[in-house]
Amino acid sequence: MQENIKTKTSSDTVLHEIAESPDKFIRKYVVCGNVKSIVLFDDQQLADIERFCCRDDGACSPKNVDTTFKFGNFYVVTAAYRHLLLSYPTGHSSGKSPVFMGPMMLTHKLTQETYRILFDSMAQTNPILANIKAFVTDGDVALAQACQ
Repeated sequence: MQENIKTKTSSDTVLHEIAESPDKFIRKYVVCGNVKSIVLFDDQQLADIERFCCRDDGACSPKNVDTTFKFGNFYVVTAAYRHLLLSYPTGHSSGKSPVFMGPMMLTHKLTQETYRILFDSMAQTNPILANIKAFVTDGDVALAQACQ
């Protein structure tokens, strides 16, 4: 007996299914010309960034953003933050709060406009994130301009 298995070859169909997924980790898929960008984050990451990177009381974690590596045709842009409610045990060499992984973006191009896709996606989901107090970058000019 032969099974009738349908394979989906259309990227639009696959992206539609991803968008309808209940976990909502893949938040945005943008195509602009031949440049594709995919934004990934979950609600807990945004809640933590709001709690630790948007504070006015001085106890604020800067949000670190960096293009970490190339994955096939995509660059992987990662964001990280310190979880200020946790700390390493006494005697640990860093003496700081642990770093947590934040939102990520896969993109074909590293421009101010593509970096803005990541930040705008976060702020559209949680408008308070437009008030992040400090960013740390590796000196990438386009990334630094997108953070402003």
